[in-house]
Amino acid sequence: NIYKKQEMQFMQNLGSLRWTDWVAYGTATFALHQLYKLVRICLSDADLQTIEALRQMPKSGAFKGKVCWITGASSGIGEALAYELARHGAILVLSARRKDFLERVASQCRNIGCKDVEVVTLDLTDYASHQAALAKVITYFGRIDYLINNAGRSQRGVAESTDPAVERAIIELNLFGTLSITKAALPQLLCQSSGAVIVNTSSMAGKLGNPVSAAYSASKHALHGYFESLRFELAGRGVRIVNVCPGPVQSEIAFHAFSETVGRTHSSKEEDGTVRMSAERCAALMAAAMRAELAEAWISPQPLLLFLYVSQYFRGLYFRLGDVAGPRRVAAFRSGKSGYA
Repeated sequence: NIYKKQEMQFMQNLGSLRWTDWVAYGTATFALHQLYKLVRICLSDADLQTIEALRQMPKSGAFKGKVCWITGASSGIGEALAYELARHGAILVLSARRKDFLERVASQCRNIGCKDVEVVTLDLTDYASHQAALAKVITYFGRIDYLINNAGRSQRGVAESTDPAVERAIIELNLFGTLSITKAALPQLLCQSSGAVIVNTSSMAGKLGNPVSAAYSASKHALHGYFESLRFELAGRGVRIVNVCPGPVQSEIAFHAFSETVGRTHSSKEEDGTVRMSAERCAALMAAAMRAELAEAWISPQPLLLFLYVSQYFRGLYFRLGDVAGPRRVAAFRSGKSGYA
């Protein structure tokens, strides 16, 4: 009886609430929920959808029997992703220019337990060779479940000092090379009854302006725009597209980056520091986004991840912050520092 009285009292209290009380309650609940999300974002190293996809990722077997063709698989994110997919039972095709590096990665994948792994050397700028590379993949495994466009190079240099030939070279590699291999594979992907997923390693620089890497940022913005458009064109035809946007990752990308001058690389590892995510963590998050077929995944240590949220939802503040950070980044670069920290 006491519980029944309490229930009746509760219902009477609810009935006495005015509509303004309900509005206030709803507003407070919404505000608390948004505050909770903000705290989660500030404590995360990826967008919340990707974090949730990782939480739901099985410990093993997530890609069992799936044919995954990874370009740029000889080092960095591509290498780490190969190991991550190998642990999940994927069938791997590893591509890059350096065959000896690829063989090392393939050997490690076999040690992990991947029984089916093949190496196909590939130069993204040799467009004429792409059809033959595709033919090798199909000869090996008969299909492609995941085409992972990971190959590319970064660039370091102040835009006003950068040779236009450098800018053309990075666009040729990062954009047109990726488009070429994708268009070579697309007829095969579309005719597969099982469908396929195209995964692109874009960049935070494909979503934000990136001082001292303007040409790289341009190539990634273009890549992002192209594949977002292609996604809409292919909707309902069995081919899905996932754009992954990593921030700074511990790899050799800075060491091999284009500089301001043709024929010279940045040749520096000064950007390897605590503000950079490990390639292994990036690969784990990337694999989760692939499995969930997220349209877009943001993967980055703080504060860059939060800055990306600001750029999407508070454009005025983003540009004001950029106006402050940009000159500092240029000054740091000219003094021999990265400017990230």
